[in-house]
Amino acid sequence: MYVQISRNIWPSMPNHKLDTLAHLFDIPLRHHNALDDTMACAKIALKASQVTDTNDIINLATKLKIRVRKLFPGGYQAPKK
Repeated sequence: MYVQISRNIWPSMPNHKLDTLAHLFDIPLRHHNALDDTMACAKIALKASQVTDTNDIINLATKLKIRVRKLFPGGYQAPKK
C-alpha cells in the first residue's frame, strides 16, 4: 500500500521503491529485513498522514481513493463494492 500512497502524494519522485523512500525520508532500513521493511512502510504512511492531515490509515486511503484490502490466512482480497 505504501507504493500507492507515495505515488499519490509524491508523484515526482524518481521511483517509489521502499529503499528509495526510506533514504529520502531518513528512515533506517536493512532492506528485505521483515521488521525493518514493516517499520519503514509504517513510517512512510505516518509521513503521508502528516502531509494529508489525516489521522489513520483508513482515512488516508479514503482521501487518496485507495481501496483497502482484507487480509486472511493464505492471502488477501479487495473489498466488495
